[in-house]
Amino acid sequence: MQALAISPKGKLLASGSEDGQVRLWDFQTQRLLHTLSTKESRVSAVGFQQQGAHLFLAAGGDKQTLKLWQVHSAVPVTEAQSAAQSAVDSQPDSLSRKSFARKIFIRPVRTYRGYTDGIRALSYLGTQHVISGGDSRELSVWDSASGEHKANLSLHQGRIWAIALDKRNARIASASDDHTIRLWDANTGQCLTTFAEHTSWVRAIDFSRRGRLLASGGDDATLRIWNTTSGYCVKTMSHSHHWIHSVAFDPTNSRYVISGGDEKIVRYWRRKEDCSNPMAQHEHRICSVAFSPAGALVASGSDDSTVIVWDVAQNEQRYHFKDSELGIKTVTFSPDGRYLAAAGEDQIVYLWELRSPDQIDPPKTCRKLRPQSLVGLAGGIRASAFSPNGKSLISGGLDATIRIADLTGLAPDKTPTLKPLIQPDRPYENIEIEGIKGLNPLQVSTLLSLGAVSRKKSLFL
Repeated sequence: MQALAISPKGKLLASGSEDGQVRLWDFQTQRLLHTLSTKESRVSAVGFQQQGAHLFLAAGGDKQTLKLWQVHSAVPVTEAQSAAQSAVDSQPDSLSRKSFARKIFIRPVRTYRGYTDGIRALSYLGTQHVISGGDSRELSVWDSASGEHKANLSLHQGRIWAIALDKRNARIASASDDHTIRLWDANTGQCLTTFAEHTSWVRAIDFSRRGRLLASGGDDATLRIWNTTSGYCVKTMSHSHHWIHSVAFDPTNSRYVISGGDEKIVRYWRRKEDCSNPMAQHEHRICSVAFSPAGALVASGSDDSTVIVWDVAQNEQRYHFKDSELGIKTVTFSPDGRYLAAAGEDQIVYLWELRSPDQIDPPKTCRKLRPQSLVGLAGGIRASAFSPNGKSLISGGLDATIRIADLTGLAPDKTPTLKPLIQPDRPYENIEIEGIKGLNPLQVSTLLSLGAVSRKKSLFL
């Protein structure tokens, strides 16, 4: 079960689930009235809307579509003979006490299509290229200086949630909601092998330091360790039924792995002992975890809008940051461990200078890297990465735009901006839509993402 909604008058219940179905229930009798197919892999949101005498049901899922139905109720003739009951029954959202005698009719109204191929995973591929993945189901390679598109790697049948790089052996790993992990040759683009033992979406992957092992986690609540040479899963670990959203190998010792997810706790796994210890605890699901380059610190970002930095050796919290008002979706350390970056729903990259692992006092300032332009912002950041030399940082999100910030020569009074490096075609660039009547919120969001402008700038700011 992914979503629930009760009609305004409390007589109908709608549910959305992982099988892509929306089910409509009589809330009083708990009787199933209708099963509606959405052609989604998963329904993540349902809702009712009463407009005058009309009741509408909407549902959305993972293929960026929103389906809208009108709900009608009809009464058998024998029951309609009562004038008092007919007055009640005239409301589309009302069911008679004898609910078994009433028929509910569903009429499809419209299907709204998604408008962007959001970016959910991002990394530098060497110094001259950037690789991204997301809703397009493809891995895309771009020139890191010009933003020119270089190549696509296309075999996944679902969205790509995570990318990992094995620099030592020039390999790329990608994880998808098609339940698979694919291993690619970074030089030729050839798919080397497919790992397919997860039973649900795979949301997180990371290579061990030498690339011999790959850790993965996802919606089947398992943390799996793979031998990247043989392609076999050599270890499956699980602590609860909660989904795993992020994993990371200790960069200094492949015996240790961290994970975070819906359990709201960062877990520190001892791979050979098949056990884990709790670390940082958040108030909401953990979307991202990361080790510092030396393995001394662990950072976690959560939908509770906080970032926690944990001291591994002392097994205690080092810092607690709450500079954002919205959820944090990605955390990452710079290659030298000097900076920690976090980003999420508000389209801002937060940058803290840690100086050294021995620094006890929290950083006094937090730099906020904002987009150079607010035009077209229509979704949060889902991924970020430092360049190999630490002189630049890239971010990507649901507006299908990759932005870059120059971190060269950061001064105390200097805060870089995020400039577009790669962005989708925007046919409504700079067209003013403020004051246009009749646009619903979905249409406004779509036009903003395609370049239109409004004094409100964005639905998310």
